[in-house]
Amino acid sequence: MRDPRTHDFRRQSLGSERQIRRFEAVAPGRYAVDGVGPDVQVGDRLRFTLKGSQDLELVLTVVGLRPRVIPMNGWAAELTGEAFEDLQIHTWRVVCDGCGLGADLEFAAPVGATQDALTSAATARLADLGWRAADHRCPSCARSEHAIHPA
Repeated sequence: MRDPRTHDFRRQSLGSERQIRRFEAVAPGRYAVDGVGPDVQVGDRLRFTLKGSQDLELVLTVVGLRPRVIPMNGWAAELTGEAFEDLQIHTWRVVCDGCGLGADLEFAAPVGATQDALTSAATARLADLGWRAADHRCPSCARSEHAIHPA
């Protein structure tokens, strides 16, 4: 058996040979997906763009797979992954306090989240992107300041 692979089904990677025809949450952490694409197997990971997002993704693991005759290379998969509530995509503008670089920060939070919960989600996303969120430093400024003042 081969090692599991990661297949990219994010919006920017889709085309005539790689498509998602149906994506459905069937239970918390369990998903049903019908797709087209070569060589998907049980154990593989599939990357998807979160609905309504430009950058955020969800990575799920294939636990069951049925090939489809039509379309060619078609399949129906059962996947597992993160279980979450209904999410809302937010975009906040952030500016680096070091160099002034501005960026649109996209992050997800549960629908109806409080301001504190939104701030926590945004701070976590900044950290994921390499920002030093505590003092709004972009990855470049955070690296250069760390080189000058190592911990």
